[in-house]
Amino acid sequence: MDRGTAYALEVVRGGIPVGKLNLLACVRHLEDLERIGDPSFSYTYDAQKGRAAVRFFELLPHTKGRWARKDPATGRRYRLKLEPWQAFIVMSLFGWVDVATGLRRFVVAYIEIPRKNGKTTLAAGVVLKMVAFDDEPGARVYCTATIKDQAKLCWGEARDMVNAEPALRKRLEVQDYTSTISHAASGSTLQPLGKDTKHHDGLNISAAVLDELHQHPTSAMVDVVATAFGSREQPIRFEITTAGDGQEGVCWAHHEYTRKVVERLHTDETWFGFIAHMDEKDDPMKEATWRKANPNWGVSVSPAYIRRQFTEAEGMPGFLKAVKRLHLNLWSKGAGNWLDMDRWDRCAPPSDLCQAVRRLKTWRKRLRGELCYAGLDLAATSDLVALVLAFPGERDADGKRDFTLLPWFFCPEETIELRSRRDKVPYDLWREEGLIIATEGDVTDYASIRELITGYTRSGEELPDSLADLYDIQEIAFDPWNASYLVSELQEDGAPMVEHRQGWRSMAAPTREFGILVKTGRLKHLAHPIMRWMASNIVVKTDPAGNMKPDRDESAKHGKIDGIVAGIMSVGRAIIAMGGDRSPYSETRGLTVL
Repeated sequence: MDRGTAYALEVVRGGIPVGKLNLLACVRHLEDLERIGDPSFSYTYDAQKGRAAVRFFELLPHTKGRWARKDPATGRRYRLKLEPWQAFIVMSLFGWVDVATGLRRFVVAYIEIPRKNGKTTLAAGVVLKMVAFDDEPGARVYCTATIKDQAKLCWGEARDMVNAEPALRKRLEVQDYTSTISHAASGSTLQPLGKDTKHHDGLNISAAVLDELHQHPTSAMVDVVATAFGSREQPIRFEITTAGDGQEGVCWAHHEYTRKVVERLHTDETWFGFIAHMDEKDDPMKEATWRKANPNWGVSVSPAYIRRQFTEAEGMPGFLKAVKRLHLNLWSKGAGNWLDMDRWDRCAPPSDLCQAVRRLKTWRKRLRGELCYAGLDLAATSDLVALVLAFPGERDADGKRDFTLLPWFFCPEETIELRSRRDKVPYDLWREEGLIIATEGDVTDYASIRELITGYTRSGEELPDSLADLYDIQEIAFDPWNASYLVSELQEDGAPMVEHRQGWRSMAAPTREFGILVKTGRLKHLAHPIMRWMASNIVVKTDPAGNMKPDRDESAKHGKIDGIVAGIMSVGRAIIAMGGDRSPYSETRGLTVL
């Protein structure tokens, strides 16, 4: 039996403790073996090809750590010895082939494992095989990352392997000054590639490693690689990462896609996934959990080091969160300290971006003509602006209401790429999907906000289908500190503007009510991805009386919260106007000062 299948069997039998998604990857492999020969399944498993790939990897030398020295018996560097889980990955990638063509089955491999488990070494082996030992004339292989210097880490590992192994030096030439490894016999090259590399056009990629995918703020590099595969017969995209901080961006999307593939919720026969992790129910302070999440336990992962990390983190919640992410592969659900993201998600289960956009469009139509209250958070002219409409539902038997939120966001066009890199969230993709309205220049053009709300333009022309036309907006709450001239223009247009300051007196009650709505599942936020990101960032501060309000300074350390602030304002005004709980702030209508 080959080593890959042996590992899968041992995992399924319970001989190797692993997390659920790791287990399901093994189950998928074994079930696919049973499907061979089925007319509906066009792939077969060529164990000989898989074994050949494993043999190649095990000819590569160690270049770092205690094994990066010469074996006294042979006079050569110690060679890699693939652990069972690594053999499973290599055998899967190179052993599964198309029945008709013999070409590789898997085009994408998503590998998510904790730190110190040898991701970069495995990736370096992949790119060396692809550049010179894959029978691909003129192969163009890239180690990619957010910046070229990060991409050079994987490329540098491959270079060190070549320099340390005479058999590789005979076939490959290293040119440090151009950061190129060349295979003259096939005309192939291996280079690092970052988002900051000058030219991406015209690439003809045969294989690429995307390093630390969780650090990619957008899908830009994934798109560059994916769209450059067109003329290759059996390209491969090898994504390696540790779990990320916050469930947004391209890496989380690929994590979730992989989960659906191995859970058989989605069929993609060309996508391979391997995720090593702790399960939610596991005790993160137990050594059994550490072993389970780290497949290289006792090999490249030092038990003493992990024990020391968790001992130090036990009394420091912030550090413990980071340690669980880095060493147990547990995705952080958000950086803020107020909203429970599990409860937030129960209000509307997260979905992929396309589903979220479709849902938002549906609800924008469904709520036309309905009564609502708005919150407008103008922030600074160079920052995000959020407008959130809150639609109160009918009271239930207990006298409680649901609230549905419809948000709009505005951002200066010229700052979107910078924000994507800085905040590590896909502003550019949100803009393309219509979730962000990009205004010209490097500051928010308030005229665009006015046009959306009332339909009036700078020239005095009134455009159709403004929010005032589509919805029965009773009030628009705003903070006068950042209102500028926009509020005056909106008042002249007939908009029902209501001052809503950001102090304790104004924000305490609506903040409390907003939190209760999330906790009780009565806030229908439609799984809007920007609102979810902001909900995960928000930090509140509390006064001696137990009142709370958003803490903008602390929240800013994690990300933006403008949409949640606007949502709090809109829900607060709605509760007052609809005769909700008694509130310490004024219920006077008109241009009210809070």
